[in-house]
Amino acid sequence: MSRVTEGYLVRHYQGAKGGRDAALLDIAQDHALHLLHEAGLFDHGLVFKGGTALREQAAIQASCETRLLVGQQAAAFTAGALPLCRKA
Repeated sequence: MSRVTEGYLVRHYQGAKGGRDAALLDIAQDHALHLLHEAGLFDHGLVFKGGTALREQAAIQASCETRLLVGQQAAAFTAGALPLCRKA
């Protein structure tokens, strides 16, 4: 079992206001996905729905402006390392 240190959390959310809770959730989801992968459950057709809605809800709770990028998904994926929201 590994522990999530405060330093790891700070690096994950980079000090953004309200980002700590979102970072904890993101890290927990990453660990859960890793465990499911290691257990081989994805090899048997396990599928998750609603991931986009969860990310949008987290962005809204962090007071980020969200908008639909119809036809701009390719550009968004290219710039995936950049934040795709700004404070409203």
